[in-house]
This record gives sequence, C-alpha cells and structure tokens, in this order.
Amino acid sequence: MDIYKLDDIKGCSNKSILYKLILKNGEMEIELLIYCITAIVSALGIKEVWSIWKRKIELKNQILKKNEITKDQITSKVIDELKNRIRSLESKIDDLLTMNKECAVKLARLEERVMLSAKKNSNRKTKKTKSLSNNG
Repeated sequence: MDIYKLDDIKGCSNKSILYKLILKNGEMEIELLIYCITAIVSALGIKEVWSIWKRKIELKNQILKKNEITKDQITSKVIDELKNRIRSLESKIDDLLTMNKECAVKLARLEERVMLSAKKNSNRKTKKTKSLSNNG
C-alpha cells in the first residue's frame, strides 16, 4: 500500500483524496477498502447503517411476499375458473344423457310403429293376393 505524504494531498478535494487512497494501478486495495467502510460506518453510526441495511432487507422481503400473494391469487382464480367449467360441463353431460334416453325411447316407439305398419301392409297384400287368386 502506498503511503501518501500530506503535501501530496493538500491541494486535492475530499473525493480525489479518496480516489488516490483507494485506487492503486486500477485496482482497489482490500485493506484500504476496509478502512473506508470502517470510516463510513463510524461517521454514520452503527445504528444508522444497521437501519439502512434492515430497511433494504425488509423491502426485499415485502416484494417477495407480494409476488407470492399475487401468484397465490392467480392460482386460486384459475382453480375457481376450472371448477366452474367442470360444473358446467357436468351439467351439459347430464342434459345430454337425458336427451339420449329420450331419443332412445322415441326411436323404440318409431321402430314399433314401423313394425306395426309393415305387418298391416303385409297383411293387406296377402289378403289382396288371396282375394285376387280366389276371383281369378
């Protein structure tokens, strides 16, 4: 670590003094960095630095909680929508099943009518053929 003489620093501003102390050949010296951090902490006070750090952590946690709450809300909305869709589909299925039963009953009646009609027609045809053969 380079040690600067007081004469080298006299004409410089506080900022440039800090840069001269911290930077050496483009690299920051660890020891000097620790000294600067210690100086800042002692100037502001440990409580102030801790409160700043604590606020930063609390804000980060609040943001994470908001994101979790938002995800939970979206998930619950999607689940509710899916439940509603399932209920509506179940009711449609029930309606279609009842319609299917009704159609099956109507089809059975129609088949019965067709059979009766076919019997009557066949009976008529046999009677006509018999009467024609008897007359002829």
